[in-house]
Amino acid sequence: SMRAGLATLDVLERDALGERGARLGEDLRARLRARVAGHEMVAEVRGVGMFNTIEFKRPESLALKLLVQGVDGLHPGLFGQLCVRALFHDSRVLTQMAGHDHRCLKVLAPLVATEAETTRAVEALGQLSDTMHHEKTRFFGQGMKIGARLLSS
Repeated sequence: SMRAGLATLDVLERDALGERGARLGEDLRARLRARVAGHEMVAEVRGVGMFNTIEFKRPESLALKLLVQGVDGLHPGLFGQLCVRALFHDSRVLTQMAGHDHRCLKVLAPLVATEAETTRAVEALGQLSDTMHHEKTRFFGQGMKIGARLLSS
């Protein structure tokens, strides 16, 4: 196992994967910030290297506020799971929710990700935010269906 570890370190150094990850991660965050600009539920896009987070906030508009309250009333983590499910189901992008209030979406791209793959991730995340804001019943309706199934069982 020591040989495998040393070989991994050699590849990291030879291919400058740390520096490459820092550059690609900053580019991903810049493109994602531009893509979701103006979406009221996006509080912040942040990260270091290829470790990225989108933090969502509670909405101000009445329609979104009521939908979020309904989903949160079913389960505090349901909003986050709707995000994770939609990204994987619609775009095959694997993410994870984090944070005490389940409002941070972790996007952990591998150091060997290509620019095309990061572009696909940015578009998928942008589409998720678009759906959340402009096709409210499509996004939040999933949560209501899940909640109804839970309550009936």
